[in-house]
Amino acid sequence: MADDQGDAEGGLRERPHPTVVEHDAYDRAAWGRVRDESPTLRERLEAGQRIFPGFEALGQDVFCALFKYTLTLAPPAEATEGRTALARQVLGWVRSAKGLERLRAETVLDEPRAGLGTLWVLDRVYQMLTHPERFSQRRLLAEFELKQLEEQVEELEEQLSEAAELSETPLAERDPDAFQSTLDTLEGELSEARRDLKRMRGEQARSLSRLPADTQTRIRDLLDTLPERIEENERELSAFGQHLGLPDGATGGSAAAKMELGDELAQSPKLRLLSRMVGAFREFAQAQRRATFERRPAEVHAIDMGRDLARLLPAELSLRRHPLLRQEFMRRFAEAKLLQYAVEGQERAGRGPMIVCLDGSGSMRGEKELWAKAVALTLLEIARKQKRHFRAIVFSGGRHDLRVFDLLQMPSPGISEPPKVELRDVMEFADHFPGGGTHFEAPLDQALELLEAHPDLKRGDIVFITDGAASISSAWLTRFKAAQARLEFSVYAVLVDVGRRIGQAPQADAVARFADRVTSVSRLTSDAVKDIFIRI
Repeated sequence: MADDQGDAEGGLRERPHPTVVEHDAYDRAAWGRVRDESPTLRERLEAGQRIFPGFEALGQDVFCALFKYTLTLAPPAEATEGRTALARQVLGWVRSAKGLERLRAETVLDEPRAGLGTLWVLDRVYQMLTHPERFSQRRLLAEFELKQLEEQVEELEEQLSEAAELSETPLAERDPDAFQSTLDTLEGELSEARRDLKRMRGEQARSLSRLPADTQTRIRDLLDTLPERIEENERELSAFGQHLGLPDGATGGSAAAKMELGDELAQSPKLRLLSRMVGAFREFAQAQRRATFERRPAEVHAIDMGRDLARLLPAELSLRRHPLLRQEFMRRFAEAKLLQYAVEGQERAGRGPMIVCLDGSGSMRGEKELWAKAVALTLLEIARKQKRHFRAIVFSGGRHDLRVFDLLQMPSPGISEPPKVELRDVMEFADHFPGGGTHFEAPLDQALELLEAHPDLKRGDIVFITDGAASISSAWLTRFKAAQARLEFSVYAVLVDVGRRIGQAPQADAVARFADRVTSVSRLTSDAVKDIFIRI
């Protein structure tokens, strides 16, 4: 399973690195799924494997220690004593942690939680291995030599056993001296290899015994805090999903995907802060839109399916009180398949795509970037409810710096359910920041691409958020305005003027050439873009 260092040079056949925790096929399958489907875990295993030959096997041991219902260590084997020494040391620290049983209550038979705990434990072990006061470069190189020497001893023992068996056959009678010479040579090489192995195991044992006292404490302290960290991580991940309108904060995907998202959120204070900002902005936007649209008239224009009790047909409502059909009513209510009036008011169905072009130049780094992305993700939720295509475009210096994020998965034609949001895609968007200069034409061309792809859907919207200025050619502007007249979309520009006195030039003049409406923002609050939340 683990990479085998030095086999090509030594002529030894590849051998899987021994593990310490007893496991079965079910445990191996669970570990394989988490490892193979998690790029972050694979990267950390590969990084550890480059400096320590048993790092991947240690990863499996830690995972099994957290995942298995019964934690049992395999009896020590003299043949693999050196290769498993560090794993036994680490597993000993893990087992002696006061919070282990509390942690296992959260992780046993739970692949995402066990995988997340494994990631964090391996991080701590990797820090230990790369700390020069704990493991010198020479000591780490000696681990590879020790691994190769143990495997060499195993190989010589097998060869000596095979040669001894052959010496008892008629074949050996043809040239008994040659066979005896072969046996003597193998015994001599084996004896020498065993002496070297004993010496290196002694050096290894002394090295492990001289580890600083806080090494064990750091591993134990991590285990003691992991239950709270895992629970807090799940709450934050669920909250992030809820802020994006996902049902019950659902993250979807495989166990490894949930583990990946959880680790990324845990490692990024930026994402956690953005999650809280999106939650606040979303509540503000909903309140503003509710207050505005509740006062606007709406008229019935069709019959569709759903579960809005205020718009259900009388015949459907009568089923609620029917002793035999009430259960059928509840089933169709859960599936949003009750007949209801479709009303048409200010927020009509069939609106064109919504595109947010977000400036990712160096001057936007920090607070302005977070605010702009909170605005973008709030607009994402509005687009999801309106069943509109949504594209976020992060731009900076030119076309090669563009990154396009299509953040809504639209349902198939004829399906009335709202578009789906993939949390993985949203987190990639939230974390992406190219830096560099500012170029306006390239992101607007990308926005036009989506609008052109749906020419039948009018009244699309482009929201352009920037703190800079860039030149726009007259020829390009003429083409853009012609497309706007044909596709009937609106362009809202948000000019972020935080940190300096608001001026009308050159920033406002630059965006006013292509925007229908320009909003200058001097304070990074949700109220600053209230008008866009209502108009969009």
